[in-house]
Amino acid sequence: MYEFLERFVGIRWFWGDDLGDIIPKLDKLVLPAEIHVRQEPFFDYRALPYGPTGSFHGDWARRNRLGAAMTMHHAHHLHEIVPIDEWARRGREDFAAMINGERKTNGRHVCTSNADVIALVVEAADAHFDRLPSRTMFSISLPDGSGLCQCPMCRALDVDGYKIPRGVRKGRPVMTDRILCFYNAVAERTAVTHPNRLLGGYIYADYLYPPRRVTSAHRNIALVVAPNVACDILDDGMWVFAQSIYHFWGWFHDRVYAYDTMYRIRHAYGLPAPLGNRMVDLIRYCADSHIRGCYFYIGPTWESFGPGAYLAARLLWDPATDIQQLEDEYYRLLYGEAASAVEVYFAVAEDCLKRATGCDPQEAERLSESFHRTKAYARDGLARLLIGYADAMQDLEAPLRTAEYLAASDPTLCRRVARLRDNFTLASATCRGLQSVVDFERAGGHDPTLLVPLVEAISLRDTLLTRTGKSYAGALEKALRETDENVQSPLQPGGYYEVIARGRTSP
Repeated sequence: MYEFLERFVGIRWFWGDDLGDIIPKLDKLVLPAEIHVRQEPFFDYRALPYGPTGSFHGDWARRNRLGAAMTMHHAHHLHEIVPIDEWARRGREDFAAMINGERKTNGRHVCTSNADVIALVVEAADAHFDRLPSRTMFSISLPDGSGLCQCPMCRALDVDGYKIPRGVRKGRPVMTDRILCFYNAVAERTAVTHPNRLLGGYIYADYLYPPRRVTSAHRNIALVVAPNVACDILDDGMWVFAQSIYHFWGWFHDRVYAYDTMYRIRHAYGLPAPLGNRMVDLIRYCADSHIRGCYFYIGPTWESFGPGAYLAARLLWDPATDIQQLEDEYYRLLYGEAASAVEVYFAVAEDCLKRATGCDPQEAERLSESFHRTKAYARDGLARLLIGYADAMQDLEAPLRTAEYLAASDPTLCRRVARLRDNFTLASATCRGLQSVVDFERAGGHDPTLLVPLVEAISLRDTLLTRTGKSYAGALEKALRETDENVQSPLQPGGYYEVIARGRTSP
């Protein structure tokens, strides 16, 4: 039905609400005498989570051909199957991961070489499929984060001296072989009882890199490869790394899915961060590398990812689609006379993101020291945000002003461009607030008057999130408020810096 409406009526669903709908007014509908259209998706799993409302499930996702050929289940799950604390109380401390010579019974990681743990996981998978016969996959993915078992049996499955070569995990042991051994051990037994069912398992973090000993994964395993680097692929080095990971795993096993973050909220903070042609290249590279499907995070508003969400959805259906035609159509139909100016706006934003991801790591590290009250894993993102965007605010606003002028005579275009103004206001306030913290810290952290711009930015940002959250950007408001709290962001209302500033600057 949706193909018919697009092809013959000209309807488009660019966004997940009415403002993004294009519905032509036709006096009559002329159709060919015969219509023969048959299509099927290239990828059998097409998901864009963590985006605006409706981008994962709902009307927008369905209209833009997202979905799956089967029920997918690949979340971090093993800690729920084998709850360590409960089993420890029953005398099975050996189920827990060994850390520094002791079983960590208050953690979430299990000993994946323990035969009784494997038996419990098999039992849980069998029970799941028996109880829900229509389900096709059951996740046995490990909990998030590090802290895998260090017991002699688990370590014997690792390759001695094989270390992670890059990134924040550099120097840690690569544990891919042991995880594949675990996945295979479970699958060998569930394949007997449920031969047509799959087990979902992440390839991720300490077990992202290729194995050295294990040469295959069981046919009933669905490997979900999660390098989580897509938001950084405008950097050429990161792009090469992403290609290497997807190429290896795509050809290692027959059933491999990509899991990646094309937009990471704690790095971009709601700012416009489109990936442009690199996003197109990534999806097409996955297709060429035998990847069966994709689960890609997108921006929390349509404005924060440009045309990326719409283009990604169409590429997941057909990677060979004419992307230039789709992009031209997106800008022209949504923004009319202002189309060219809006396209420039997102081109400037893409340049900002490229500077942020490709900046000198030492420069980012020095700048991140000013965010020492933010949780360590989030400091680099704040620093890179300033490096990439702060000096480009005038360049970003110039095409926006042009778009506002060109859209002035059309109320619908005005409303669409007004959302870009909200997007820019968020970007500008974010950069001003972060720069205020840097100035305060570099001056010794004793002059609260330097935090006045931060107080103003927090107030403006808070008002903006409340207003837009009630109307069209609920996902953005939720994501930013949760991120502020989780990482102890300097932009958090009532946070450390605002308390200091208001204590000295309020009347």
